[in-house]
Amino acid sequence: MSRARKNPSAAYTRFKQSMLLDYDAWRDGRSYAIDALADITDEERTLLTQELCARGALDWRDVEALRALATPVALLRLAHLEGGQGEGGEAPRGGAGAPHRGGLH
Repeated sequence: MSRARKNPSAAYTRFKQSMLLDYDAWRDGRSYAIDALADITDEERTLLTQELCARGALDWRDVEALRALATPVALLRLAHLEGGQGEGGEAPRGGAGAPHRGGLH
């Protein structure tokens, strides 16, 4: 998971807050604040990529965010998803972008 930042940008804070979905936001199909990703720093982009790629299962919001982040690691995780999904549309466990003992690739 990403570590807490001391002085996050407003865009990073807005995106992170949008990731906290309550039942109504989930039910309504509310997206993350993808537009905020255009204004995050490179360090924040790396942190968010690591956080999303470390998830065992990705939902459509995570996939949308990884596409917008477009880092090499994010794109690798998305390519892995396209290669075969687990039941229920989640990412297969233990593949590209998944955490392992040495950290993320």
